[in-house]
Amino acid sequence: MESVYKIVEAMSIVLIYHLVFLNKNSIRYNISRSSIITLIASIPVIMVDRVSISMLLAFILILAIITNIGVNRDIIVNFVEIILSTALALLVQLISLGTFIGISYAFFDGKFSDSISFIWFIVVLVILLSIFHLYTKDKDLQIDKFIKKYNDIIIICINTLIAFLIIRLAVEVNTILNEYIEVNAILNEYLIELGFLSFTAIFLNIFYFINKYRTNLKNKKSEIKESINPLIQELIDEMKSSEHEYKNHLNILYCMIQVCKQEELKDRAKNYIGDIFENKNLLNTLSDINNTILKAVLLSKINQAEKNNINCKHKIENDLENIPLDDSELTIILSNLLNNAIEAANKCENAKINIHTVLENNKHIIKVANSVNNFDEKTIPSLTKAKFSTKGKGRGFGLHNIKNIVEKYKGNLDIRLNDDMLEITISI
Repeated sequence: MESVYKIVEAMSIVLIYHLVFLNKNSIRYNISRSSIITLIASIPVIMVDRVSISMLLAFILILAIITNIGVNRDIIVNFVEIILSTALALLVQLISLGTFIGISYAFFDGKFSDSISFIWFIVVLVILLSIFHLYTKDKDLQIDKFIKKYNDIIIICINTLIAFLIIRLAVEVNTILNEYIEVNAILNEYLIELGFLSFTAIFLNIFYFINKYRTNLKNKKSEIKESINPLIQELIDEMKSSEHEYKNHLNILYCMIQVCKQEELKDRAKNYIGDIFENKNLLNTLSDINNTILKAVLLSKINQAEKNNINCKHKIENDLENIPLDDSELTIILSNLLNNAIEAANKCENAKINIHTVLENNKHIIKVANSVNNFDEKTIPSLTKAKFSTKGKGRGFGLHNIKNIVEKYKGNLDIRLNDDMLEITISI
């Protein structure tokens, strides 16, 4: 009878998990899947006489692993949801036990059999599961979002709990050894618990760090995509513009052939082609830069500056090909530097921006200088603080983000006012 109780208790945990957190609609699917999972997960629990906290924790871990098969969810989220399901299952047992004892003493003088107690537990379980299902089926509890938001805190709490249980086991083993009694069987049981706890801690931490690595990689890919896509579009638009421009040049040359006299055609064509080479576009001037990110950002931002009548000069002596930044970080630095420069210079007469990259003493140097108007030199130390901005509310993260990246790679960020030009120099 005790084994049946354990299986039903385990079944209640898995059913609550399915009905509350997973598939809330298909009752038949939930019962059949829960039955299979329960039979597999209950084997180690049935095999032992004493179900301790550590054994319960191991059982929860096994449930988390098995229930994750075919669902492909975050194992930490699964683990915490199974713990919450276990808490709800314990609540069901308390309600069942409390009501049964109350009824038995009120009507039957406290005389009852185990089979009647078991039937009553099943009735209460079905009633409460139905209530759980009706209450949660149309609600998004967003437990997974909460867990992901506080993932680090939760994993610290789980590790702390496991460490506490291991210490408690060590204390109990030491107490038993000091009492000089027959301890082999008890010690074996404690060693099994210790093994389960250690395995749980190792398993959860491995999955946690694997999941964190995958999340960081996914976020990094998303950052790169978001930062590079506009730049790629700029390159495509510039190439289309160049293609259209050269088609126009070919049409002009064709018309010249049609209308010019033979003796003047050679001189006219030569002069016209010479003018084309003298007025070659920005894309051609940047074509020697090997770093695609640098080339794309310069193309985008210099075009933007020239549309705002800002005289923008660039001197690229180092294409930053071996700089120890990933693509998204390099894009953030270059884009923020030039966005700030364009905004500041746009407020000035005779606005200008100078861009210079060079390699000095094995350090990659990026220098951007722009015109400023009535700039207070005292504000320079505050420029890299989060939310500080001279541009209005909701701004001020650009230089702060640059500073974070530069410090990550043990680089230097120098900001100084030189006459009417604000110079920002990055050394990495």
